[in-house]
Amino acid sequence: MTMKNIIKLAAIGTMIFTAATATSCKSSKDAATDTATTITNTQTTNDAVNRTLIIYYDETTGSTPLLNAAKEYGAEIIYQYQNLKGIALRIPEGKNVAEAIKHFKAVEGVTSVTRDRKQRLHQ
Repeated sequence: MTMKNIIKLAAIGTMIFTAATATSCKSSKDAATDTATTITNTQTTNDAVNRTLIIYYDETTGSTPLLNAAKEYGAEIIYQYQNLKGIALRIPEGKNVAEAIKHFKAVEGVTSVTRDRKQRLHQ
């Protein structure tokens, strides 16, 4: 299992734990309210994930060109993966994600650009 899959698995586990614990030990009325809140929060999380890109770069080029491009594009840097030579960034509202992918693929040193997504692990 790659480090990328481990990170994704940890994020999925956090979302499942949050959803599972949100409705425990509540009255049915409170549980219904909490369930609606969880669905809303999950939708917000899904929207953020849909606008999040995972970008890897060549170690010899370094992260500087990519970080500068992200700043110029107005993207929010969510996380820098030091050992994996990559970053997670969120595309601003109003910008097309497919166009952002093309934009960042053209940045010097970038080796791959993918949308952040849920991975289903099969046994």
